[in-house]
Amino acid sequence: MLSNQTEKWLNWKVISLVSVIILATYRFYIISWQFKFYHLLVPPSPDLAAHLNMTDMFINGTAKLGFYPPLLHIIAAFFAKAFHVGSLDFFNFIAPFWIPLAIIVFYILVCKLFDYKIAFWSTLVFAFVSSSPLLNFGDAQYADILGYNLVGPFYIIALISLMRNFKYWKLILMFLLFGLFLSAHNFSSVLIYIVSFLSVIIYCLTSYKIDKTQFKNSFFVLISLCVGTVLFLTLSKIFFGPLIPRAVESLVAFNPLIKNSTAAVLDYNSISTLLPPFLEFTGLLGIAFLLLRISRDKSRFSSIFVIVWIVTIWLFSRSSLFVLPQRIFREIPLPLSIASGILISDLLPILKNNWYKIGFIALFGYLVIINNSQVAVSPFLIPDGFKNQVWFRDIDQQKYEYIVANVNKSDKILANFSNPILRYKLNMAGYGVSGFASASPNNPSASEKEEFVTNKISASGARYLFIGVIPFGVNPEVYFSQFVEYENSTKLLNLYKYQEKDLVKEFADGSKLILIN
Repeated sequence: MLSNQTEKWLNWKVISLVSVIILATYRFYIISWQFKFYHLLVPPSPDLAAHLNMTDMFINGTAKLGFYPPLLHIIAAFFAKAFHVGSLDFFNFIAPFWIPLAIIVFYILVCKLFDYKIAFWSTLVFAFVSSSPLLNFGDAQYADILGYNLVGPFYIIALISLMRNFKYWKLILMFLLFGLFLSAHNFSSVLIYIVSFLSVIIYCLTSYKIDKTQFKNSFFVLISLCVGTVLFLTLSKIFFGPLIPRAVESLVAFNPLIKNSTAAVLDYNSISTLLPPFLEFTGLLGIAFLLLRISRDKSRFSSIFVIVWIVTIWLFSRSSLFVLPQRIFREIPLPLSIASGILISDLLPILKNNWYKIGFIALFGYLVIINNSQVAVSPFLIPDGFKNQVWFRDIDQQKYEYIVANVNKSDKILANFSNPILRYKLNMAGYGVSGFASASPNNPSASEKEEFVTNKISASGARYLFIGVIPFGVNPEVYFSQFVEYENSTKLLNLYKYQEKDLVKEFADGSKLILIN
């Protein structure tokens, strides 16, 4: 006969394993259904075009290390070449898997940090309520998902394992995994490295009087992190040029030239898109239970790490010292989901009556479901979901097919910044499509503007002018930089005077293809 303790452990293990499979399948189905229902031809965000171009550079052997962490594009290029498909086909195929994979890896992380029971509750909150990694998926921040949600958790697991049972091979594994993390995404890797550093310092200080062996081991890890930092900086300078300095610059605005509107401190009254109120409440309340766990040997460092993780992101997002406070805050749902799981897991034993426990679980489950991030929080509401985030649709495919059928590849096309995916597809098809530089003379008159535009078009050597329309439903505030480029270039190109006979085609959304004389 199994002991009661073993039976409880086994039950929670089975329950949590089955639940994570169901939750991952649920997310996969929702995203796949939205893609099929709306006939979406590409994943969300104009940033996809940048990933496509970088992947193609790796496929063609023209990529240069140091510009951006390369892991995502190396992996994409490898599979694209292995299966003889284009970069866009690969990203289309992988799109529905990003969030389900993140759910599975999150579950593994919480299991290693704490136990299966906490992993069950935390994963339930993460899969239903958390806006992570939905926001990154909607912005095509695949590199961040790869780093923060898929590779980074294994670095954290290695660190946790090292702090619990110090072995030199675990220290080496931790640094190797961090190197992989850094090669996936600079911003989130630097953030987690800071969290690691602070957590080890606190653990080292709290171990001084509790356990001399733990103090000695944690102090050695702290020294190793210091040495590792210097080593990473040195190697990056030699092999990757400005990669690490850019990673630090992406987080901290020491350079006054890069402090701009992106350094605006997060407005606490408008954070519901980044952090659902339910998760904010349960996650922050869970910190109290994490503090109580610090006295427990096995979960002491895990509890410190999660607390430092939450507090660091919260403080960073509240200071203009950092370049992107709102971007930093986007990462907080992950540790808050863990804290939320701690809350429910540690509250249940306090309730002695089984009916109270059942009622509490039912209430918590109900609140999780009604606070579903795709039901309660924009911009990914069901059924529309990602429809308004996608930059290439049926009408764009019609533009593409018309240009391919009616324009010679030798004829250059000058375009406004309306659709980077359309421009990418045309360039891949062999067309020379270039964007119109929107910079014009300071304080020009109307005639000077018109003359400027005419001269720029003439100097470009283009045969056709394409004035596209930004995809319907796209929120300019979400893709601000892309919208500004679109708005400026469109205003200028609309100053170009052409005859009616030179209007080759006007598409259903108002986009125009014009013959340049």
